[in-house]
Amino acid sequence: MENAFMPPPTVLQTESAGFTGLKTVLPWSGAPLTLQQFDQAVMNQAPNGSLVFEYLNVTVTTNAGALSLTSAGSPTKYLQAPALIFRPGIFINNWQGNNLNVTNTSTASNTPIYIAAIGPGLPGISPSKLTANAPAVTLPIFAAAQGIAQSNNNILQLQASASTITIFVIVGGPTDATGNNAYVVAVNDSVDGNTGPGTGIPAPEGYYATTTSNGYSFPAPWPGATLFVANLSPATSVQATVRLISL
Repeated sequence: MENAFMPPPTVLQTESAGFTGLKTVLPWSGAPLTLQQFDQAVMNQAPNGSLVFEYLNVTVTTNAGALSLTSAGSPTKYLQAPALIFRPGIFINNWQGNNLNVTNTSTASNTPIYIAAIGPGLPGISPSKLTANAPAVTLPIFAAAQGIAQSNNNILQLQASASTITIFVIVGGPTDATGNNAYVVAVNDSVDGNTGPGTGIPAPEGYYATTTSNGYSFPAPWPGATLFVANLSPATSVQATVRLISL
């Protein structure tokens, strides 16, 4: 049976990387892409700020998947991508403008892994305008909106347009000790259910919250801050919407 999250074929520039079976996508913009075993995606320059990296093992077998993320600016990060997990894994990092190389290091050959990455300043991303108390902004997959938080409390209303799992990325507000200020919310998450603030259940690694609902109200109490919101959903999801509400 075909995996529901397998993206459609994408025509990309490839070049040999030194041994049989390995392809290198260069340059990689962060756009959704599927890596076969030993394939590599190279982002020449990651943004100097939070970048949200998403990954999903899309094999139809039980093959365990693995990725390595290397950069001139940080130690190698190894990520495990279990099979038959239908919520993407999330890793948030600030590579401080250095390059980023992603390699499918899975042991089994038939282990394709879907990847995508997004954040403010990423080449090719032109956010729509997000205005407080204006109509909701439509976000297709791998699209973003950006606006300014007002001088009082703000809420971002995140809404899926269908019942499939939908992944929202929010970047804004103060940075933490690692230089990151990104938050990831999954709606229509029937696997993890309701997790994160207010639920008493920790969210999955990399996530701020998950919910079985098709919408989520995200608090943004950062007057004057730039708010970046993106749709980083798997390929079978449809467009979503975001609205900035000033209270």
